[in-house]
Amino acid sequence: WFSHSFTFNLPRWTVPLLLALLMLVFIAAYSWLAVTRHQRFNSTGYDLAINEQIVWNTLNGRFFASSLEVDNSFADHFRPFLLALIPFYSVAPRPETLLVLQAIGLALGAIPLYLLAKEQWQSKGAALGITAVYLLLPALGYMARFDFHIEVFAIPAFLAAFYMLT
Repeated sequence: WFSHSFTFNLPRWTVPLLLALLMLVFIAAYSWLAVTRHQRFNSTGYDLAINEQIVWNTLNGRFFASSLEVDNSFADHFRPFLLALIPFYSVAPRPETLLVLQAIGLALGAIPLYLLAKEQWQSKGAALGITAVYLLLPALGYMARFDFHIEVFAIPAFLAAFYMLT
């Protein structure tokens, strides 16, 4: 009796809507956790402070200037991706913006992962399940709620690159 395959005639938009909903829940939950943690003075502040100062200084005409470690961040770390965050940061120039962008960046990894899983297993349901597992990974959640680190944006980038290579 397990030989029958079960198919459901769901509208076309159901799976993309569920994927978007999973991503939005991840973004909302981990943005709230990260921002609340920071506002309660529980963030370590060091990495967040360095990156926030670099983005703020660059936005205000002092390209990658920093007073925390070295005079210019390029002397210490090469992180040109911070430039891509400046337009978003300019709307709300505060550390919390970087924390929310970090959660959004990690959630965006769900899209190429879903596409990759759907292609490999030929099942939208299995792809959605794998994507849900990705968004529920404790390590991913820890990265999203901890201080800002530019390296987390490599996760969706690598997932997208891997999808494009298949």
